[in-house]
Amino acid sequence: VAVVVLTAVCAGEAGLPDPAELPAAEGPRLLVIGDWGAGSEAQDRLGEAMAVFAESGPINAIVTTGDNFYHDDEDALMEPMDWATEADIPFWITWGNHDIESEERIKVINDVFDDPPRWTVRRWGPIEVVLLDSTQVTNPGQLAFLEKQMTGSTRPAILAFHHPPWSCGAYLSTPGIIEEWLPLFDEDVFLVLSGHDHNYQRFVTDEANYVITGGGGQAHNDIRQCEPGLPENVEAEATHHFVALELIDSNLVLTAYRSDLSVIEQVELPIEN
Repeated sequence: VAVVVLTAVCAGEAGLPDPAELPAAEGPRLLVIGDWGAGSEAQDRLGEAMAVFAESGPINAIVTTGDNFYHDDEDALMEPMDWATEADIPFWITWGNHDIESEERIKVINDVFDDPPRWTVRRWGPIEVVLLDSTQVTNPGQLAFLEKQMTGSTRPAILAFHHPPWSCGAYLSTPGIIEEWLPLFDEDVFLVLSGHDHNYQRFVTDEANYVITGGGGQAHNDIRQCEPGLPENVEAEATHHFVALELIDSNLVLTAYRSDLSVIEQVELPIEN
């Protein structure tokens, strides 16, 4: 997988930059956030940063990597994202373990996000964004959906789900994902987005980049030494953050932003049909 690392800078001032100081959007954009609905000060700060970033150009959708809500006060949890709901930006959510802790939590999520499917596919330009439910790894219906998606489409694909196959954080790797799902991923999958670990990590294999983006508002998890045999972990930072994806020409530019809108890293991923 060809990857060009464009920038990696240290955190700047605590205050947020003026939107005019941010690079203007050059193409369609998605934002990605995970493990975010905590009702915390960290979530508030990150929501403010995302709102400022969104002033630099349109956002097509917000993809979540699960654990959307940690309790049931939907007003408190969604307030930091008021800027998105007021702009009618759709949420493409995936489900995490905290989202299904109770029937009341499930009801709140269904009410807020209009009964989001447990697995589905969204079209974004030339790319298919496949949303999966990693709380039901062996569900026969989901496995059939994933296999059909992998064999029936030749479009470049981004996959999003909560539990990462590999991690060098608090939760380590997820054997079920590795055993049940990874063998189904085909050559069209070039980016996989997960959460669960409350930090930022990026792994690289010969086929794809695997990004953990779980720093949306809960207390972050420290990075630890990777287990033997994992793919190369090329970036890791325990910080609150969100990820921006932008289509520019035949490339996807992935930028991970801290809460002050300084950049953790920016990478350019070629989109190959």
